[in-house]
Amino acid sequence: MATDPDAQEFEVATLIAQGLSNQDIATALAIKEGTVKDHVEASFKRLGVTSGRTGLLALARRS
Repeated sequence: MATDPDAQEFEVATLIAQGLSNQDIATALAIKEGTVKDHVEASFKRLGVTSGRTGLLALARRS
């Protein structure tokens, strides 16, 4: 069962839903692009998503 994302994972998912690239998200949040990728991967696992950003859109819209 999926658990709720932490605050930064949710923020990353929200920015993905707005169409930002990983690099743009990293710049906006003042974090490294690798950290963005880590949050995306964690969110995929949390949601049971195997690939793509579609699952993260669902995460961002859940709240």
